[in-house]
Amino acid sequence: MMFAIILALLLATAATVGLANALYFVAVTYGWIHPEARWIPRVCRMEEKTCATIVETPYASALGLPNAAYGTVWYATLIALAITIATTGALPYGVLFLFASVFVALFSVYLIWALVQRLDVFCPLCYLGHALNFLIVILLATALIGL
Repeated sequence: MMFAIILALLLATAATVGLANALYFVAVTYGWIHPEARWIPRVCRMEEKTCATIVETPYASALGLPNAAYGTVWYATLIALAITIATTGALPYGVLFLFASVFVALFSVYLIWALVQRLDVFCPLCYLGHALNFLIVILLATALIGL
């Protein structure tokens, strides 16, 4: 049970950071907050020549919604999954979640390629989100093996 709790804590932490990051992108995309708002820690601000320019490109959305909007649903679902793992010690629909996380990670590879090759923009917040997606694949694969 200790393994499940540790795994759930790691998954919840990754998903919470991802959720905060995605919500920030959604808020900037819809103009709810300015990308360089003073109350946002300097390290997290979207500067005009980096992250803020991403939200206006075709790579920032799929099927009519911002990628970050899908991310908010994904990360919120993962937080609920982490709570389930911590309370039950089981990973319901584990294979489904693993396949979904692999799809998300593959989409991250595409978006990293777009950042580097097409947009030539350095976006630390984008890379943070993509790194979290890769970490989530590892955590879910580990959960499938260990639970």
